Amino acid sequence: EKQTPEIKKLLEERKELNFELGLAGGIEGRVTDSQGRPVARAGIFCADKTPLTIFMTMDSTPKAWSDQDGRYRLEGINAGKEYIVNAEAENYVRGESKSVLVEAGKVAKGADIVLTNGGWMSGKVVDPEGKPVAGADLKAQYLGAPPSGLVFIAAELRKTKDATTGPDGEFRFGGVRPGKVKLLVTAEKFLKRE
Repeated sequence: EKQTPEIKKLLEERKELNFELGLAGGIEGRVTDSQGRPVARAGIFCADKTPLTIFMTMDSTPKAWSDQDGRYRLEGINAGKEYIVNAEAENYVRGESKSVLVEAGKVAKGADIVLTNGGWMSGKVVDPEGKPVAGADLKAQYLGAPPSGLVFIAAELRKTKDATTGPDGEFRFGGVRPGKVKLLVTAEKFLKRE
């Protein structure tokens, strides 16, 4: 086709854009309970071990799920850093792996996680007249030092709730870490309660 002077000038001035892509790494491990049995369908989260960035890299969306044998594999992880892998499963206390160094083009193995059974919380939320309050959100807030440092704190800060009351105002949820816990209750048109 005929080139206009403007297009001809643009073609003469064009520069090549080259991108060098570095190889990513991976992490794999196994999620078990305290008896050594595999935990299937545990949500797997990965966080940079560096304390200053842990709050930004701790995403609340699982990046993988453990299979029937409790095994998981994370891929596409930035290489050259240390990571801590967390696992979360219904009725278990969140657990974490030891830190692992991810190298380019390699899979870091042995990031195993042991989940412990937590306690249960159950009860009923009622209004001042004793009528059940449906749709109230409940969140367990742990008192005292967290067992697993910044990763645990980051995960707890991002969590919005542990349970919601049913039509009868009742709630029940597991995976509560043993120790002193404050239960926060919020519901539309009601004051927050602890």
